[in-house]
Amino acid sequence: MNLEKVVIVASKSRYELELLRYENEEKARKEYVSSVWENIKEGHLAQKQNLSKLEPYFYTEQVIDRSGLTPTTMNNHDAFVFLGGDNHFTYCSQVLLQYLQENPQKEKVILGTVLDPKRSWGGQLYFTVDQFIHFLPDLEENDFKIENWTALETTVKKGEKKMLLYPAINEIFAGETKRWMMSRNNVYLDGKEIFPDKSSGILIATGSGSGPGSWYDNVHALTFDQSDTFPRTADYARVILTEHKSRSKITLEKGQVLTIYSSNDDAGIILPDSHQQHAVSFPMGTSAEIRISSVHLPIVGK
Repeated sequence: MNLEKVVIVASKSRYELELLRYENEEKARKEYVSSVWENIKEGHLAQKQNLSKLEPYFYTEQVIDRSGLTPTTMNNHDAFVFLGGDNHFTYCSQVLLQYLQENPQKEKVILGTVLDPKRSWGGQLYFTVDQFIHFLPDLEENDFKIENWTALETTVKKGEKKMLLYPAINEIFAGETKRWMMSRNNVYLDGKEIFPDKSSGILIATGSGSGPGSWYDNVHALTFDQSDTFPRTADYARVILTEHKSRSKITLEKGQVLTIYSSNDDAGIILPDSHQQHAVSFPMGTSAEIRISSVHLPIVGK
């Protein structure tokens, strides 16, 4: 692979985000306990130091913000280094997956790379910056394997309107936006009604969303007193109520359709990978169809 066909999609540091939010450092610093603000600044410097390690290997224009992950950018590059933490990785992966849905003939690969391993666990990211640099000769020689991670796709229907959401990498949550509100949904699997109608919401998780410490892992451990980790490439998903005595859980297989009809009293939501920017409202009278996507997330393994 020609390294000029690689683009580094770097996340902003918390420090940079707070400066954007409060206009300048003086205003931002007043919103934090001093020790917390100093940790934010230290994290910013560590991220910039790690990012600078890539300068000898890539042109300046090959390092972009995730807002630059446009169809044109995705057309013109073959490999995408999502450089940040797990949250940044899933956000960027959703954007690339949507592109692949619309361009199934295109071949792209992703390298999940953690920018600051001291402050970000990066449980889904296979590389640190140093490991990625060491891997570059293998990337140039196309000496690597691809893991095709399973994704979820959702169609939301409001009256005659239909909306295809960004694909989810880890999980989809359907329920109320406010935790103290009762979630009311009628749920069907291939036309057969399942689950009680009242709960604290429904979680549909892929294998990449089932790992230790994940939302699904925590719910499952509390409900069944054991973990339920399954492969990121498994062509199925688990569906579980986030809180209910019924201990309700089913498997969504490839080719099946999970349909959820909302009877939420307040402000329901369909939330892919906890990214509010890609969420849609799910009020009473709205329905959602969720299935295993035909498009996979092409991840480069070490």
